[in-house]
Amino acid sequence: MTYRQFREALAEEISRRSGESIEISFRDMQSNNDIHAEGITLGSGYGKFLPSVDMDLLYQEYGKGVSVRHLAKLLIHQYEQVQKKCSIPIDFFANYERISHRVYCKLVSRRRNAELLQEVPYRSWADLAVVVYYRVEPSLVDGGMITIRHEHLRRWGIGGDELFRHAWMNTASAMHPILRPLSTMLGEVDSDTDKFCEEDEDFTGNMLGHSGLVFERGPDGSRNGHVSAGGAPGSPRSIIVNEDSGEYRTEEPEAVMCADGSEEPEAVMCADGPEEPEALRCADGLEESEDSACADCPDEGIYSPLYILTNREKCLGAVSIAIPGEAELIAEQIRSDYYVLPSSIHECLILPDDGSYEEETLNQLVRSVNMTQVDPSEVLSDHVYHYSRSCGGFDI
Repeated sequence: MTYRQFREALAEEISRRSGESIEISFRDMQSNNDIHAEGITLGSGYGKFLPSVDMDLLYQEYGKGVSVRHLAKLLIHQYEQVQKKCSIPIDFFANYERISHRVYCKLVSRRRNAELLQEVPYRSWADLAVVVYYRVEPSLVDGGMITIRHEHLRRWGIGGDELFRHAWMNTASAMHPILRPLSTMLGEVDSDTDKFCEEDEDFTGNMLGHSGLVFERGPDGSRNGHVSAGGAPGSPRSIIVNEDSGEYRTEEPEAVMCADGSEEPEAVMCADGPEEPEALRCADGLEESEDSACADCPDEGIYSPLYILTNREKCLGAVSIAIPGEAELIAEQIRSDYYVLPSSIHECLILPDDGSYEEETLNQLVRSVNMTQVDPSEVLSDHVYHYSRSCGGFDI
């Protein structure tokens, strides 16, 4: 069945099952990075949330063997549930004071969202953009979000400065940043995978896949994660992440043969990395970290921690790096300049700068992972950002 035939069959089945009592419409849905998809919406009228479902996702389920009748039944059930619990005042969203406590910031690509940014208030951060969204009460629609547009500001009679003042305040307090060693986050996934994936399945993929981590079991039973520039030929080094300790070391390429048949010795990086921070912020405040493992480093490299920066919801957490004062605070905590590797719109990797990495190699890593691992709607940037303590800011 072609997509067009599937579309018509689904609408007909919904009408048949509902006795033609449910209005069916198809509309264009715009997601992050100006990606458009067709959505199906059941119902009409004011005072109700009318969520749309991506038709491409439904067609994919049909391709996996789910019948049109079953998909129609699921959509009608969702519609009935929404009707029961999502009755709201018609003037909802007309009063800014009523919703100002639930507006938050998110970080998106400025280049990829050129179309959207013509319609919404935003603030520039490096070559990215901070936009504001309203998070719907979970009792109404779990996970529902509304992007704030210029038309909303005109309706509310407020300016962009007031909007962003509330949004930054809410983001920093209710969705406050979390900076943790990689091992801590991986431990959360391993210890409670089902719950973690159920709450935010995409985020799990971003950490384990979108960050470019591939785990291999070592001789001692531990797992090491290789972060490489997408296997690019001639990459000067890789980042080898030890899952158990949450630390990384650099590794040079394997030895190569010289013209005379002899083997060049394998290069080894033994420069001292940055000190381990005394404390890292967690969801419940400060948490003491273990002592640096550099004293016990193997001969082939020096370990230092690799961090993940997100928020307590693990959703749209990449904006944490843009919260005023946050970048400076991170530098103080890890006692080092650092690179920000934009894993996705949900989180960033923080890599202390020990002077051993070429920025273009890291850029290749980010681009490769974006192309092969990250959903197009969740790509944030194609390059890294470097924070310098001496300059007190980022250079691109």
